[in-house]
Amino acid sequence: MRHRLEVRGGSLRPTDASRAAAILETRFPRDVGEMFVLVLSGPAPFGAGRPRQVLDDLLATLAREPYVADVAEVAAPGRTAVALVTLKVSDPDSVLALVPVARAAARRALGALPPPDRDAYEALVTGDTPLERDMLTVTTEDVERSEWRLVPLTGAILLVALGSPVAAALPLVVGFLAIVAALALVGTVASALPVSIYAVNVTTMIGLAVGIDYSLLIATRFSEELERDGSASEAAVRTLGTAGRTVAVSGLTVAPARWRSRSRFCPRRSRCWGGESARGAAPPDGAHRRCGTAGRDLSRDIRGTRSSAAAW
Repeated sequence: MRHRLEVRGGSLRPTDASRAAAILETRFPRDVGEMFVLVLSGPAPFGAGRPRQVLDDLLATLAREPYVADVAEVAAPGRTAVALVTLKVSDPDSVLALVPVARAAARRALGALPPPDRDAYEALVTGDTPLERDMLTVTTEDVERSEWRLVPLTGAILLVALGSPVAAALPLVVGFLAIVAALALVGTVASALPVSIYAVNVTTMIGLAVGIDYSLLIATRFSEELERDGSASEAAVRTLGTAGRTVAVSGLTVAPARWRSRSRFCPRRSRCWGGESARGAAPPDGAHRRCGTAGRDLSRDIRGTRSSAAAW
């Protein structure tokens, strides 16, 4: 799904920039191809001498790479030189995989320099596609770190608050199901509309939070009804009529406000879509069905513990 998401952004409505881009594509139909930007910094100006030789050697090394069509120096006004590396690729999707390859080639070229020069120069491969790859990497790492750190902590807090492993696992399960369903919705939308890569962060954050929030309300009410009557099936029915209705009304109340976030005045609309997908993917009846299905096990765990209301 991640290859469908956008880092550079997009617009659903015509803008001055999009109209200018359309004019350029119409009047200048020739595609210059995919390009990387090479930025080389050194201890002295690149106009002559040893810095100039280092720059020429680096450009020649990149020009010999099989995926490079042309290397053109753009500017070398001082201690920073800029060059454009034009790629020869048949599939635009393969450009993303060439970013680490080009960066490794630049590092090898500088690594071949004598020790005094090796640490004095720094080469950076950047541009639209390298920036996109870096943002994808950072976003993925952020999501993984947040999941590995926060989920165990959340589970421990739920276990202390609810006093039951089954009751503590229920909100986490619903939260993860909400995230999976929301990411599927975001992927579907991304196949037709521009969606920001940051929608993944928003979806994970809101999906887990809303899933836990809805499930806690259902589980708390279920445990109270179970202590009052003792019948798991009757407690599940009454839970649906009270807490389930509350969750449904809450979702229906939030929906119009979230729709406002998708209006034309929202500059980060796709992130709003991510949050709305996460909220809509945590249905109240999902938690109720799990309460009814696992009612017998849940009732045995809760009977010997204090009520959720008392725990809170």
